[in-house]
Amino acid sequence: MNREKMELLVGVIHWEEFVDNVDRLLIQRFPNGIETLMLEIPTNWHQVGYYRVPNFFLELAGRYSKRGTKIIYGDADLPKRLTRWTLLKHYFSHKRDKLMANNVEKENPQVAVVAKRHANYIKRSFPEVPYVAFGLVASDKVEAIIYKLLDRAYKPNQVINLAPRLPLEQYSNE
Repeated sequence: MNREKMELLVGVIHWEEFVDNVDRLLIQRFPNGIETLMLEIPTNWHQVGYYRVPNFFLELAGRYSKRGTKIIYGDADLPKRLTRWTLLKHYFSHKRDKLMANNVEKENPQVAVVAKRHANYIKRSFPEVPYVAFGLVASDKVEAIIYKLLDRAYKPNQVINLAPRLPLEQYSNE
């Protein structure tokens, strides 16, 4: 592998319904395949019961490992017991963000696909890396304000907006 740096950072909304959108983007950008792909998967994902299987990143890992891509697990190990306090502590300390940025530096993946919040942090650490961010199309003005405030990508080279499917609960009354 003679690459000097990561070729693409992708910030995603990791809802399972959007896996195909990310896959299409990667196939379009890398028609000859991807050598190494870092994903937001903890190294101990198979040992803890609350990590949902299948999930967005595991689905991508399965698809790309079948295509010969080396998968790099880029997230922190999950604690044996997940609490709200653990989640808040990780969120405000940027512990996972820092670990993912360190993994990018250490492993030098060709492509990294992580949640947009983590991708924003990584982009600040690696400003020269091209960044594609996925966003959501707002369905009303309130959502538009929330997305603008909370869902903004940090200096993306490209933003791909996706229209979310309505939650299943909204269909159950019909």
